[in-house]
Amino acid sequence: MTRRSSLALVVLLTCLPCFLGSMVSGAQEIPRKEKKGVNVLKYFGASDPRHAAEELERAAIENGSDLDYIEPTQLSIPDDKKYEPFRISTARRTFIPTQVADDEFRSELTRLKQEGKENSPLICILQTNRHLSLRETISLLRSGITFYEDISDFARIVKIPAGVALEMLNAPYLGWIGEFKATDKYAPPNESDSDQASYVESLEGDKPKFRSDMKSLGIEVLDYYPLTKTYLVSAGRNRRSDIAALWWVRSISAVEKPGIL
Repeated sequence: MTRRSSLALVVLLTCLPCFLGSMVSGAQEIPRKEKKGVNVLKYFGASDPRHAAEELERAAIENGSDLDYIEPTQLSIPDDKKYEPFRISTARRTFIPTQVADDEFRSELTRLKQEGKENSPLICILQTNRHLSLRETISLLRSGITFYEDISDFARIVKIPAGVALEMLNAPYLGWIGEFKATDKYAPPNESDSDQASYVESLEGDKPKFRSDMKSLGIEVLDYYPLTKTYLVSAGRNRRSDIAALWWVRSISAVEKPGIL
């Protein structure tokens, strides 16, 4: 071996560990692709909740999600001493349920079952006493429940068959279920409220049937805002109770009189 060859070999042997080390180090720095969770909210509000259940289950399985995992329940917030996770607030009432259902609501569900009206849809507030697992959520969708928006941490507006609501009274995750009343949809009027117009938020967006419902009340739709699913209608504070009786109405809010700050 020549002197030049020997020198080249020494250089190679000296640099090789560093080169290999840099390769290993580089390989370790390659970011690992994290598995994302399934966005359950994507399947809420569907016109066919049973189909949504199948789609959610398929997505969860493909994602490799644990169908039985239950997110821990946060019962307090360090910087908020007034935080109450099970408080329910609507435009007219704020309360913390002490039982899973009021006696009046239980009686109504029993009556509907006795009359063979188990499939009658009811608009309710459904509160759970903890987070639901994916399996439980899929099961509820499969039973025909349509989930709308949440109104507190564990409470959500739902459309639910009367028979399913009756069966749910024994569910271990049920905190409370009751009617979403017409009076829950709007605050008491005040002098600054317009007598000529109101905003009406819909649970299911803009539909010809909804416009027809308002027309039958003699109310004109002046505009519609798709981002908030809200109609501007030609009805003031004196017509709120009539509008609130429509099942698809989520809330009614005032349009202030001109000139009032």
